[in-house]
Amino acid sequence: KDISRPLSDLEKYPAVKINISKGFSFANVDTEYQFEEQRSRFFQGHETRDDYMEGREGMDLINMDFKEIILAFRDPNTLPWYISQISFWVSSVLLLSWPLRTIMEFQTAHL
Repeated sequence: KDISRPLSDLEKYPAVKINISKGFSFANVDTEYQFEEQRSRFFQGHETRDDYMEGREGMDLINMDFKEIILAFRDPNTLPWYISQISFWVSSVLLLSWPLRTIMEFQTAHL
């Protein structure tokens, strides 16, 4: 199920930063309840075994290089001037990299 908000005004921006997240989706409420119950039992059962244990969970997709952040350009053959290495190095030498980053941020749509 796609829970992203409606897209609008993307043509105004030369670049789009796409944040992708992964999460669990259950077929019904009972399955979700059983999963949460088993998960909480597992963590409660193991938290007393070691004072220095840190519990963390993650989700990996098998045989897939999943990227959480993607930067896409309207025309990949003609990049904006502020993306070039020359503009980066000139602004860095002149100690003006923060305005360049600000320009990049305001000229990029976020999804």
